[in-house]
Amino acid sequence: MLKRHKQAITGLLIGIGLLLLLAVPAYSWTKMNIHELDRFYNSKLSPVILIPGSSATNNRFDGMVEDINQTAPVRHSLIKVKVWNDGRITVVGKKLKNDNEPFIVVGFENNHDGYKNIKAEAEMFNAAFAMLQNKYEFNNYKGIGHSNGGLVYTDFLERYAQNYPEVKIKKLLTMGTPFNFEETSIHNRTQMLSDFIKHKKRLPEDLTVYALAGTKTYTSDGIVPEESVRAGKYIYQNQVKNYTEITVTGSDAEHSDLPENDEVISTITQRILTKPQPQNGATQEDGSVVTKKISIRRNRYATKKHAKWLVAIVSIAGICGISIAGICGIAYLGTTLVEHPDSAQSDSRDALTHEHEVVPEASQAVQFDNAIKQISLVERYLLLKTVNPS
Repeated sequence: MLKRHKQAITGLLIGIGLLLLLAVPAYSWTKMNIHELDRFYNSKLSPVILIPGSSATNNRFDGMVEDINQTAPVRHSLIKVKVWNDGRITVVGKKLKNDNEPFIVVGFENNHDGYKNIKAEAEMFNAAFAMLQNKYEFNNYKGIGHSNGGLVYTDFLERYAQNYPEVKIKKLLTMGTPFNFEETSIHNRTQMLSDFIKHKKRLPEDLTVYALAGTKTYTSDGIVPEESVRAGKYIYQNQVKNYTEITVTGSDAEHSDLPENDEVISTITQRILTKPQPQNGATQEDGSVVTKKISIRRNRYATKKHAKWLVAIVSIAGICGISIAGICGIAYLGTTLVEHPDSAQSDSRDALTHEHEVVPEASQAVQFDNAIKQISLVERYLLLKTVNPS
């Protein structure tokens, strides 16, 4: 019997050992994922992702970025991505140290005009976006689209942005974007504009959009009609958080000159890029000295939220493991009893046999004593009858 108990305990210890072997990698996996979530949600990186127009390359914004860097407190990186028709994605450039707002230009081998190509480029941009997000692990970004680049962005936001629920687009600037192609009247809606309006409910509600139009003449920037640019309000207005129309005039207000226009650069610097916070002791324009309490806030809510279900999974796994170990021990003991039932039954039969053997011996002794007593009485009677027959 003692041997069977030892075997059951051994089985239980083996089950617990297996549980510990599983618990160690599970804990390491949980810790690693929490670390990655913490790094993602507390990332300071907020890139500006730019899409050029049709027939333009990913060199389209070189002059604009250089102009912005002349007055930027921290030099912005310029990274160029190209998506080829065969699915390849090539990257030129790297992020500079201490740059939290790198400019990333995404161009396409297929950079032709037309609604069909706009949809194809949006799909290609989605592939590039997935690669960039995986590489840089940013949780928010800003977008700039020149000409048809604004159409690619609109199609991307309506058809693909939902695939990245944890990555938010904060601001979008479109420059000379023909939301109704060459049409000069909103009453003549193209299929593309109709589709954009139909699916506008898919746009992010917390997005701020600036639609910028150039006016070389009173009606267009030389290529795109002003009314086609303004058609963007039927897509974004009352759907996103803020929608603002901006008109740029002057010698550099032509369609191809918009990225280097001084007003455009000022708009990007003031409205798209994050404004640097004044440091303690700095003198402001009004002569006052900045004195503020420095506090560091880390967005741990989402991290803790994800960590809770990770811990819950590990806890449930631990409980299940212990339960399985206990069940295995009990099953092992039961199996032992089933495989060797004779040993237990023989113990019971030995005890019962011993009891039955004691009972007959006691009965025979009582009967023997009674017989002797009975014989003695008869003998006495016969003796009495012999001595005294009457």
